[in-house]
Amino acid sequence: MLPRVPVAAVVVVASVVASGCARSTAKTPKAPDISELRAAYAPPGGTFDAKAAPVVAQGVYTKLQQLSEGQSVLAEVVKILPAFGAQDDPKETGSGGLTTVEQGLSGSAKGWARVRHICEGYSGVEPPDADANGRVDLFALYSTKGLSDHLWGEFAECRLPAGAGKKQRLEGVLSLVLLEGGDAGGLLQLDLTWLDENAEETPLVLDFAFAPDGVVSTSEPVPGGGRVLVTLQTQAEQGSNLTIRDKDGVWGCAVEPGYQHGACQRGEDKVEF
Repeated sequence: MLPRVPVAAVVVVASVVASGCARSTAKTPKAPDISELRAAYAPPGGTFDAKAAPVVAQGVYTKLQQLSEGQSVLAEVVKILPAFGAQDDPKETGSGGLTTVEQGLSGSAKGWARVRHICEGYSGVEPPDADANGRVDLFALYSTKGLSDHLWGEFAECRLPAGAGKKQRLEGVLSLVLLEGGDAGGLLQLDLTWLDENAEETPLVLDFAFAPDGVVSTSEPVPGGGRVLVTLQTQAEQGSNLTIRDKDGVWGCAVEPGYQHGACQRGEDKVEF
């Protein structure tokens, strides 16, 4: 399962102010378009039925395999969120990383902030060195109303320990949406390449919603058009109890390991696959 997202980490992002960080005259960065991501997690417009059930189940199962590989990604992002409320002095982490903050003003009390985190390296205790271990850049825009709910950035040759003597290197982009200032969790969209110590590449392209308590939801397309929202309650290897919300209400599903078979019910209606 994904690591729990510390509420304190996201609340400090929502309350950041423009003062106190290193100023920049660089051009305001342009945020990527995430309208499709927001629409995917809006109230669902699809219908869940016998035809949709196996499609949805396999879509969820595929994402679960990626989520298990991507636990370090969310953890790494969450770890550097508090830096948006930091002063302009660099902060070295206990694990050897280094985080710096830069801000730029664009007039009318509007501006942007960038957090740059030097990755810890394969050992997790190496001295900060962006050339050797890569970095994570995370951007946000702000105005008189506070920080935007959309943060985005990239992993650039970011080397991280993977446990059990393994290595991992991340390259690619991400978008993070904080819902209700982080109190309601958020949405994470990843388009990354994951390289192991043998330089074997694995794509990590997915999106999901997460609650502050770590519960994960995914948005899945259905054959009849539209999408449904699926909340996961247990791990893929153990099978799962799923809550599936479509345009007409909520289904409860018990799915067997591998997600090839399961049974769902809403009131008197039943779907088996």
